[in-house]
Amino acid sequence: MTRTRDIEIVQPLLHQYTALFFNEVKEPILKELKVRQALANAVPKEQIVNEVLGGSGAIVHGPILPGMVGFDETIRQTNFDLTSAGSLLDEALWTLTEGTMIRAKKVSDGSTQNLALTLTTINFAEFLATAELIKTQWQTLGVDVTIEVVDGDTMQQVILKERDYEILLSGVLLGIDPDPYPFWHSSQVDYPGLNIALYADKGVDTLLEKGRTAANEADRQNAYINMQVKLVEDAAAVFLYQRAYTFARSRDVKGSKTTEIVVPADRFADVTSWYIKTKRVIE
Repeated sequence: MTRTRDIEIVQPLLHQYTALFFNEVKEPILKELKVRQALANAVPKEQIVNEVLGGSGAIVHGPILPGMVGFDETIRQTNFDLTSAGSLLDEALWTLTEGTMIRAKKVSDGSTQNLALTLTTINFAEFLATAELIKTQWQTLGVDVTIEVVDGDTMQQVILKERDYEILLSGVLLGIDPDPYPFWHSSQVDYPGLNIALYADKGVDTLLEKGRTAANEADRQNAYINMQVKLVEDAAAVFLYQRAYTFARSRDVKGSKTTEIVVPADRFADVTSWYIKTKRVIE
């Protein structure tokens, strides 16, 4: 929260996150764990938050956000490290040869395949800028990256409906009491399911089911923490950031304690506790 003479700028975090989702069905290269891990290591999350969001957001490492049941601050997906990312690709036999800028490897038929991937996103300035920063770093790593930009209708009716993407840059909107089941259970991989990473793991399915039916919050917390650990181990997605919603408020207004909101209108959720006038009470 920043202040001027007459107003204060408030920036509560939204209950949503932005991530990169891998479609291993569409692009078999992404079936390789070390490739997904390398791509994750080469994403400049801090730069994205600072330059794209202007600092109005927070880096995230999993699908459970701070303040939600199952959040664990010890879970860390990756740190930006191009050297580590390059080593992972070398280990996966995606190598750079002298005089080339794109990594390649020999495939089963004896031919050479380039490490070429398409990153799809919607025509929204925030996502376009994020995609360009990611592309720059991945190209430095030796990945041939194409950015595919689509409009909202195409995103809904073609890209998501047909699961027609290799890597998808997208936002995920969560509720007040978010349930990760729709986003990560294997039963939700087909449209209109929301599992856009097409992630399927029996152990994670069991944990998601336990989280839904847990008799107490401690059991639910444990199930969701273990679920996230597995998602991070599998590099099922690259979790990027949580946006803040910025608005101005008169400094005269007191009583608001808003720190997180689901949708912008929630900034008025505690309006009944706001007040302006105060007076000294002598007891």
